[in-house]
Amino acid sequence: MGRSDDVISLNREVVSSYETRVKAIGQLVTDTNTLLDDLSKEDVERKKNTAKLLGDFHADHEEMSARLKADLAKVGPELTQAEAGRVKQAQTEIKERVTSVRELLDEFKTERDKTATAWQGLVNVMQAKRGMAAPPVAEPAKEEAVAKTEPVEMVKAETEASEASGEAGAMAEGESVERTPETAALNDQVLAYLADHPDGTRMTELEEEFGVARIKMARFLKELMDENKTEKRDMLYFAI
Repeated sequence: MGRSDDVISLNREVVSSYETRVKAIGQLVTDTNTLLDDLSKEDVERKKNTAKLLGDFHADHEEMSARLKADLAKVGPELTQAEAGRVKQAQTEIKERVTSVRELLDEFKTERDKTATAWQGLVNVMQAKRGMAAPPVAEPAKEEAVAKTEPVEMVKAETEASEASGEAGAMAEGESVERTPETAALNDQVLAYLADHPDGTRMTELEEEFGVARIKMARFLKELMDENKTEKRDMLYFAI
């Protein structure tokens, strides 16, 4: 009888344990369903919030776009008018510059014609002094051809010869210039000027540059040549 009681007791314990597990599983299923329901509700709420945010963003975007279009519609004509004004002003400035350039070209042509006429007159005078027949007067537009004729070269040679004789006479009139701070400074300035003009400088250019008479300038140059600071080649002076 003892074993029968043990078996019965064991069976009762097994049944009781099974019922407990079944209840626990049922409770777990209930809790899981409750959690799923809560998650589903939260998901629906999140979808609603997301849809609302997207709707608000779209509405703000549409409002901003409409506002920008309205502002552009207001400013557009002003920008177009301003651009048209700038184009008109630029065209006016271009026309003014073209007119100015044309006036300068006309003035240059007039001066060129006057210079050509005066030069031709000089050629005629020199030829008359030499007893030569005066050539026909050239048109102003042909002054380049006139400048290349033989009489012009003769005038140039005669001018250089006159200048050379003037320099030689000026150098012969005095041996040296009295040494003073002023003359020493002028000597240095003349030497510096020659150094800045490596292609050579004529006596007449030095006279005009420093406002000194030919006799005095010739003495300065002679003194510089005596000191081996300058040299003369043909009609030009060079710094050594």
